Amino acid sequence: MEMKFRENSDHFDSPGSRLAYLISCTSGEAQEQLLTRLRSKILKSITDVPDALDYLEMVFHNPELRSTDVHDFRIPGEDTGSFWRLFRVFVWNAVKHELPEEDWGPKLHEFLQWKLDKDIGDYSSYQEGTSKELAKEVFLRLLRQEWDNNVGLTGAREN
Repeated sequence: MEMKFRENSDHFDSPGSRLAYLISCTSGEAQEQLLTRLRSKILKSITDVPDALDYLEMVFHNPELRSTDVHDFRIPGEDTGSFWRLFRVFVWNAVKHELPEEDWGPKLHEFLQWKLDKDIGDYSSYQEGTSKELAKEVFLRLLRQEWDNNVGLTGAREN
C-alpha cells in the first residue's frame, strides 16, 4: 500500500486522499471496522494510512504467543480463531457504542468472562496494558486451563 502511495504521490497528495483510497481497497468487516472508528466522536482520530493500518493490525492480527511455557505450545495451524473473533466483536462494539478506550480493559474482561463462560480470573489479576495485551493474557490463561482440564498435570507424564 505504501509503495502505491509513493508511486502515485501526485495523485494521493494528502492524508485524506490516501485514507480514502485505503478504505476503498477494503471490504466487509475490515471496512466496517474502519468506517465505524472514523465516525467515532470520542476515540482518537484516525488521520492517515499508518493510523488506519495500526488499527486494523490491532483488530485483526492474532498475536504471536512467544511463550516458553510448554503448556502454551500448539500444533501449527491449530484453530484459535474463535477467541480472536470474539476480540474483534468486542472492539467493533466498543467503537460503535463509543466506549472510551480507557474503559476497554475492564469491559473486555467482562465481555470475555460472559461470552466464554469460563473462569478467567479477576480483572485485577492481569497486568496493565492495552486491550490486545489483556486479550493475549486471557488467551494464554485459557490455553493453560484447557491443558490442565484435558490432560492434567499429575500423572500425565510417565517414565
